[in-house]
Formats: sequence, C-alpha cells, structure tokens
Amino acid sequence: MGKYYIHETARLLGLSDQALRFFEKKGIITARRDERGYRYYDENDIGRLLAYQNLRCCGFNMEETVEVLNIGDEDLAASVLQDKIRALEQKMCHMEATVEYLREQARKLKRCFEREIRLKRKLRPRFFVIPARLGGTRQWVEAIPIVRSAMLLPVNHRDNLDLEILYILEADDCKRYGLETLSQIPGVKVWEPQMCLHGMFWLKEGQPGAKGVIQTYLDDHGITRTGPVLFYPVWKVEENGQPLSCSEAWIPVE
Repeated sequence: MGKYYIHETARLLGLSDQALRFFEKKGIITARRDERGYRYYDENDIGRLLAYQNLRCCGFNMEETVEVLNIGDEDLAASVLQDKIRALEQKMCHMEATVEYLREQARKLKRCFEREIRLKRKLRPRFFVIPARLGGTRQWVEAIPIVRSAMLLPVNHRDNLDLEILYILEADDCKRYGLETLSQIPGVKVWEPQMCLHGMFWLKEGQPGAKGVIQTYLDDHGITRTGPVLFYPVWKVEENGQPLSCSEAWIPVE
C-alpha cells in the first residue's frame, strides 16, 4: 500500500496541511508514521478525502460531510444521502418556479410598455392571501421570491382609508414550494378562483389614486365590479421627469 506524506497529500488534493490535520481530528483520515517518524496516509485515506471533496461539491456542508463519512452503518449513510437528494430536488423545484416567475414578469413588462389599458375577462387563480399585519410572515415572504406584495382596494373607491396591504401566493406556486399548510395559519385566507377583468394600469403622479383610475375606467365602459380589487405593482419608471408606475389588477365582475 502506498504512502502519501502530508505535504504530498496536500499538494495532490489541493488542500493545506492544516486542513489535513483538521480531517484527522474529525476522524475522516488517520495518519500513520513511518520508521523515521514521518506522518503519512494510505490509499484509503486518499479515497475518503476525495469522497469529502465530492460531497462538498454536491452541496453538503462541512458538518454534514463529516457525519456521512463517519457513519459506519451502510443503510444509515444511504438514508442521509436520500435526505440530501430530496432537499436538492426541492431546491431545483424552487429554482424552476423562480425562473418561470421571472419569465412571467418579463411578459408583463412587455405589456406594460405598450402603455394601453387592455383588460381581459379571465378566471383569477386560487390565491393564498396573507395580511401584511399578520405577525411572523416576513421571514418566509423574503425567502420566496414569487410572493407578491399587493393592495386590496375596497368596493367603495371613495373611502380612501379602506386599503389593506397583503402578500399573495398562487396556490400552484404554494404547492410547488410545499407550503400548503399556510392555509392552517390563523389569519391566512384562501381565495377561490373568481371571474375577473385582468390587466395593467399606468398611474401618473398627481392623478387620482389606483382606486380612482380603475373606477373611472369601469364607469367609462359601463362595467360593474362585484368585490374588492387586487392590485400590485409591476414596474416604475420616470418619463420626462414624471414618475410613472404600472400595476397589475384583478377586478371581480359578474
């Protein structure tokens, strides 16, 4: 069996002498001494160090990697790896959902810059609705990029005080992220699908607020809404020194 002295091993694997001593303390490798008293490792140690590097590349942190390499039970080690596989699969699912969300936002931005109000009759998806005032929501809202902050506009648009800030998460995304249990949190509501007019609105500073702009549009077109409007920002620009914002709206209709 070959002998790999500490400096040679460090150079071979791109590690430091200190790292090798750390691995010794953690029980990953065991140093031996030759007849001159020099420390060396064998092929088994090299294999374990390579396994360590491979596991680190696969997303295991240092503690997890040490744990796996020091598990003497084959079934238990396989179980730990399966847990990591499931975690990575969920992370991939999250990334796919985020990519799709960004694609959707890109499509909306394209519609935004058409600068026309185009409303289409559309079935609003099932939403999980979390009031911003509800405690304990900030952490998971920040952790999931597809959660949208929104305003709930009242039926009576002249009541400027009746406005609520919400977080919105579509039910399909909620399932994708494994967050179906949100519905069990006190204060979280589930909105079932509802027929709405759906589209984008541009707002200029100095114009009536979102409620006024939407209601004016509905009055001009003889449309009656049947419930509160869900309204959330998509983009904001400045044009000729004039701030402009574009928001997406779901307007319940008969």
